[in-house]
Amino acid sequence: MEPDPTFNFKETLATINQAAYAVICHILFDAAVHGMIVAALIGIVGYLLKSRNHRFGKPLLAASRKVAIACLVVGMPGVLSFAFTGGLPDTGNYNVHSIGFIVFWCMASIPVIGEEMNYQWFGSSDKPSSGTASKSA
Repeated sequence: MEPDPTFNFKETLATINQAAYAVICHILFDAAVHGMIVAALIGIVGYLLKSRNHRFGKPLLAASRKVAIACLVVGMPGVLSFAFTGGLPDTGNYNVHSIGFIVFWCMASIPVIGEEMNYQWFGSSDKPSSGTASKSA
């Protein structure tokens, strides 16, 4: 089988690199911005519930902080790209649909909220039980 004379390996690699750069910087930055919106909404609800001394307030604030940290990590390449090049890379036919990003972050936040509630209400699992713990003198 003879190689195709119109195929250019370097041009193909450059196109793949540009696409990966656009996905990592632009699309993840958009996802992180929408995640920060979800984290802010969770934080506002948590703050309102905590001010009313509701037991959901503290876990929601902690979950909001964790989601916001995850969004900062995910969005860092886009922020760096924006800082060094003055803009985000071109993504071609990419259209932003906020509902998808918001649903994604809501679905990702639910286990975090549940784990925070479990941890804060019932404590950590590494506490020794009273029946098996040996007492020292």
